[in-house]
Amino acid sequence: MFLFERKYIKIDEVKIQEKRRLIFKLSFPVRIKKYFVSDSFYVEYDKRIDHVDRSILQIPAISVLAPVAWAIGADIYVKELDKSYLESLNKIKSIMKKWFSNFSFSTQINAEKIVSNKFSNKGYALLFSGGIDATTSYIRHKSKKPQLISIWGNAILPEETTLWEKCKEKITEFSEQEKVKVNFVETDIHCFIYENLLSVEFGLWWWGRVGHGLAMLSLCAPLTKDEIGTILIGSSARAQDFRYPWGSTSFIDNKLSWADVKIVNDCTEFNRQEKIRYVLKEYIKAKESYPFLRVCNSSARASSGDLNCGKCEKCLRTISGLVLENIDPNMCGFNIDSRIFDYIKQSFVNRTLKITENPGTVLFDQTAPGTNQWKFIQREIPNEISHNLHNSKEFFEWFRNFDLTKYGQDIEKKIELSKLFEILKIRLFNCIAPVWYSIPNNVQKAIRKGKRGQS
Repeated sequence: MFLFERKYIKIDEVKIQEKRRLIFKLSFPVRIKKYFVSDSFYVEYDKRIDHVDRSILQIPAISVLAPVAWAIGADIYVKELDKSYLESLNKIKSIMKKWFSNFSFSTQINAEKIVSNKFSNKGYALLFSGGIDATTSYIRHKSKKPQLISIWGNAILPEETTLWEKCKEKITEFSEQEKVKVNFVETDIHCFIYENLLSVEFGLWWWGRVGHGLAMLSLCAPLTKDEIGTILIGSSARAQDFRYPWGSTSFIDNKLSWADVKIVNDCTEFNRQEKIRYVLKEYIKAKESYPFLRVCNSSARASSGDLNCGKCEKCLRTISGLVLENIDPNMCGFNIDSRIFDYIKQSFVNRTLKITENPGTVLFDQTAPGTNQWKFIQREIPNEISHNLHNSKEFFEWFRNFDLTKYGQDIEKKIELSKLFEILKIRLFNCIAPVWYSIPNNVQKAIRKGKRGQS
């Protein structure tokens, strides 16, 4: 009966609770329900947003839904939407069409009312996680006094309360030291889409390759009403280093806008090691103080109780990059000793270090983008190393000639089995999805809660 029914995603309701919290209620046909963990999600701000026009308040929801709709060929229905934002989405869609040939892109966004907003603001804001990219962007633009916007629900998930409180404390300390404003945003937007299913169906890491830039930037939209005219986001890599689609690049981010607010993907002239050498190092020298860096996305943080686990690939890569420039990672939020570089060397020798930006990339992509990041470190190792911070000299002398290309190829062979297992798991879910969605919502929630409790 519903075989030829047009796919759609409808935003039925946007509630504002306590003047700060947005709750989006959605509806969609049963046959695309498998892509959504729930039919609602929330975004909570630390300041009032009840005076913001609804055409702006809808932006966070549409930015998460639009890429899904483009992929599966679903229309979107919304009551109000900002005119500039709708136009910018069409530009982003044109870019993604060139990247993702297996997406449908038949989507129509149907807004009952299109609103032309204009804020005429001159202030700057910066998406700020405390990582290398964000900290570099702050240093480059500190004279503009950019307002920091930090999001709970991206790298730190909503249930990781203790980690978030630590992160919030460190970012607050940094904002007070720099005498800039900071806003904190809480959301379950990253957990709302069943990203693993989309990753398997479309053969890519959904959050990294498609969704994260558009989603994270658009969460800032309700905050821009009063002061912010430009939002900065630190680049993931130099523009010329992208060899594959990525969800946050100047190609995408700089086309996004709403009202008269501009987005700038920043510091695209530097790779990660250059950011440490030419920006972070100079800042430390000038300020005679060290910024706290939060780079870790590993689940190992929960067991260690630290914001940086100090053992995952990204932590080890950052530690190596800092030490190469004679910057002590222990001054920047890590906890290491003189054994760390023996550990890193053995991880390479034993082929246990997965050189990739995120575990999801390992499962769903054929490339290992972290390889280039290690190559940037390798390339900057001088012929004569003038320091031996944390007994690192021997490691760098050995690593200078290590074959990273072959290492990346070897790692890809090792992960094939785990990738196959993940794909089989997702396909099994596709088979049982109709049964799962026939279970009442309260029973589904109880099962999910019980599963989290066991883990």
